[in-house]
Amino acid sequence: MAPANNDIPECRQCSQEVYSGWWEYCPRCGAKLPQFKISRSDLLEDETIKGNIYFNKPYNFKIEQPGEEWKILTGSQAAKYNSDAVVVIEDKLKKYFAMVIVDKLTGLTLEDYFNLIKPVEDKNIKEVLTISKHKTTVNNNEALRVEFEIKINSTEFRFIYYLFDDNGQKFQVVLWTTKTDYLNAQESFDLIKDSFDFIDQDEMESQPVEVKPQAGRADQVSEPEAAEDTGKKDVSGETKKLNITGEGKK
Repeated sequence: MAPANNDIPECRQCSQEVYSGWWEYCPRCGAKLPQFKISRSDLLEDETIKGNIYFNKPYNFKIEQPGEEWKILTGSQAAKYNSDAVVVIEDKLKKYFAMVIVDKLTGLTLEDYFNLIKPVEDKNIKEVLTISKHKTTVNNNEALRVEFEIKINSTEFRFIYYLFDDNGQKFQVVLWTTKTDYLNAQESFDLIKDSFDFIDQDEMESQPVEVKPQAGRADQVSEPEAAEDTGKKDVSGETKKLNITGEGKK
């Protein structure tokens, strides 16, 4: 059980701490959960995209899209996938996805944090299979890596979470695609993961602004734009519809 934290809401029936957007029902007592609202930071003004690299000054991190066939989404565009996403990276066919979520939660280990955000089975999520969970390092930063297979209705997805802590702030780097597309996504996912790093202010200040990302957040998350007609399944629309990214904290 994670340490007590006043910022984490509880189930009104059994006082189970509730922090995951996956949870519609309490994992302890099964009670229907209200739509909890977790306070988030204000609009992020100091964001920069230089070439393929996204820099975020308030949270002091950077991440890179793995090629020209990908694009970086911020603000309300990122919120189409998850209302808490700071940045989303998607391929242009909308088959492969990555996002970064930041939580200001102190006093928690990465294991504690994982227990608060992990997906659990409910009426929509039919199966949750943990493939692996282990500690690792990314650019000399300690991380907890967790890989899932999740069946939502009839669609199977593969998710990889990299969880980081930086001065009390918790970071999720989440990579996902359908189970059938996972092998084709692995190389790009590794490039995205390896590009994530924390930066100092001197590095941030030295970056000229080439593109100012779209500012703002969406209070109401809308559907993603339709993918090109390639005959491929638009798993981004499935993502929003089935809430497989943990849209919002409940």
